[in-house]
Amino acid sequence: GILDIMMSATLGPFKAHEEAFSVKILDPEKNPLIFSWVQALIQLPVVKQTAPPHDNYVGLLQFLKQSGFKF
Repeated sequence: GILDIMMSATLGPFKAHEEAFSVKILDPEKNPLIFSWVQALIQLPVVKQTAPPHDNYVGLLQFLKQSGFKF
């Protein structure tokens, strides 16, 4: 439903955010239910097809970070 869409859009690229900003966003030990939910969502074919490539997304985030963009 709509909550799944919001979760995949918000937390789907959590690995790219963690890599770009060197901060832990989603910890499987602290939030196992949310972590497993997000992992299941990002494995869906429709999410895989629409998500930007990981390396490109990390590069974009790093560029924005260096440019002084406030998140």
